[in-house]
Amino acid sequence: MCRRVYYLVVFILACTVMLYSGAQAQLKVDFDGTDSGNNAGPTQEGFESIRSGSGTDSNASVDVSVTYPDAFGPGKDATVRINANRWKLRANITSGDETAVALADLLRDFAAPKGLDTATLYLTLPAGLYSITVYHHESNRSHVEDATLTLTDIDGPRDPVLLISGYGDDPATAPLAYEATIRSDGTNTITFVYFNDGPNAGAFPINGFVLDSMMGAHDPQPANKPPVFQELDVTLDWAVGLDPNNLDQPNPAITAHYIYIGSGEPSDPNLYYADQIPADGQARASYGPLNLGTDGTYLWRVDESVNDSSPGDPNTIKGKVWTFETIKSTPVIVTQPQTTVVAPNGTAQISVEVESLSQEHYQWFKVGNPDTPVGGDSPDLIIENATVETDEGHYYCTVTNDSGVPVDTDIVGLGIKRQVVYLPLDGDYIDDSGEGNDAQATDPNTAVFVEGKVGQAVDMDAAGTAQIGIFNPSEFTDRVSISLWINSKGHPDNLGLISKRTANNADEMMWTLQLRGANTSTAGSTVRQVRFYTSGGFDVYSGAGNEVIPGEWTHVCVTADGTTAAVYLNGMLVATGQGPMGMGADVPLYIGMQELQNRIFEGQVDEVRIFNYDVTAEEVAQLYFDVTGIGSCVYPSDADIDGDCVVDLVDLAAVAGEWLHCGLRPLSTCQ
Repeated sequence: MCRRVYYLVVFILACTVMLYSGAQAQLKVDFDGTDSGNNAGPTQEGFESIRSGSGTDSNASVDVSVTYPDAFGPGKDATVRINANRWKLRANITSGDETAVALADLLRDFAAPKGLDTATLYLTLPAGLYSITVYHHESNRSHVEDATLTLTDIDGPRDPVLLISGYGDDPATAPLAYEATIRSDGTNTITFVYFNDGPNAGAFPINGFVLDSMMGAHDPQPANKPPVFQELDVTLDWAVGLDPNNLDQPNPAITAHYIYIGSGEPSDPNLYYADQIPADGQARASYGPLNLGTDGTYLWRVDESVNDSSPGDPNTIKGKVWTFETIKSTPVIVTQPQTTVVAPNGTAQISVEVESLSQEHYQWFKVGNPDTPVGGDSPDLIIENATVETDEGHYYCTVTNDSGVPVDTDIVGLGIKRQVVYLPLDGDYIDDSGEGNDAQATDPNTAVFVEGKVGQAVDMDAAGTAQIGIFNPSEFTDRVSISLWINSKGHPDNLGLISKRTANNADEMMWTLQLRGANTSTAGSTVRQVRFYTSGGFDVYSGAGNEVIPGEWTHVCVTADGTTAAVYLNGMLVATGQGPMGMGADVPLYIGMQELQNRIFEGQVDEVRIFNYDVTAEEVAQLYFDVTGIGSCVYPSDADIDGDCVVDLVDLAAVAGEWLHCGLRPLSTCQ
């Protein structure tokens, strides 16, 4: 038996080893179906199925209870029950986007609460401590829902946890998960109540869960998480298994710890028996230090001997496999460079942060055909007097050290702030920004130009829609601003103003600016809200009280910086929201419609401007002033008593009128 592990390769060759890949104290439950038909699919590998042929219809309610014998050891059964008013099969849960389907943990079918109803998960488990991970994915990309998962157990209710559906910048980030630690006394049922409180009342799904027993070794150090270890002398440390009769104390029946170690992929279950150390009754135990090599991925597990049970004995508590990495001999990118946006002739700086065992060197490149080396041997690329013609583009850095293995950073953009589209729409679709982004009318022979807010405007109701090809104003900046004047005719809502989309999914939509809202009437006129949303999950409306009134010219401006978006009406900020830009960069940009000849705006459009950055509130106010001569209240003051956004003698008089007013009682306290 080896007393110490040095380099793992030496350890494997020198020691008498026992290969072991036994079962762990873990239960995986997948809501996938075993039904026949077009929607049938195999249960995820390693998961049990709870469907059992129930709930075959798309919206069928279901109440299923399944008992899994010996789930957590001999005689330690687990019962799982799910009750939901919506049980749905999805042949392709990502609506055509295959990116996320390949993920190992992306579960297929789901149970969900619909509207104000709930889905409830009931667990009856052997006495002990467990870790539970609940998986869910977005069921309908057009409905970005919120939901709350509330956990109750023998200790009483826990705080609700808010889960948000959606994919963010990359659909491969799905599924999202909720993790918690729960206790079971062996008799009471643990209940998860899952309810939807999203704004659209769509189904918010749960797809399955994983239960891990924490009655054996748990709370490992190091395990599973970054950062990469800087030292190669690693000591394995863990919390000893708990006493079933007192979950706050280590199990006194644990007499030894069996250590298993492996090297390779985390999915490889094959570990090698390393050593046995006696239990000393303490809450934590450790093994090491282990003198490991660089660039290693190491796996380890601790099995707990109960009353001197041997390795592999059914009474020995099997542990969970943990993994960690040792420091890399190649450079490690700690902080990736970020997209940079500067004013014309400004100074741009793009930086990277690196950790390296030996002296690192940097070479920056501007992407092209071929890529062009730029800058010096520095983590900072500094470009002075940056111009569109010379410097705008995509950049990355190649980092090397004594290992001889180059490491590339992410590719990021350097954008020069400017207006990239200006369509006055004075009888044509010519771009006056100087960028050459002329729009192409859907049918130039039928386009009708009428009196506009400034000069002429195009009447979209008369087939005046247009497109600017596959043009991405955010190409180098990951930001965008859109400004235009509109005059609605008050016809049905959900009408496209300016959109970069061909369909409502991640790959075919970047963003949409539209007019949408309920049929609300003010003084006999139908009103609509301005809506801006992206395929990344961002969605914001101008809000009640900030509607577009038919027959009136309205200035609409939207800005988005990849994190925050803002909606302005007539020079005033009316709404903000959080969210990322969309992903459909290679789709056409449409004027006056949401998609090609779909949801055409019924009204006039004038003075279309698109910027490749997020314009400021002052710039929006200037755009509005340039047309109307009216200032916008960008920075209101608390001292503005009469609400005209100017603090003047009128406000002073209002304050003076209340001078020496005292609201204290008794009056003697005012003296």
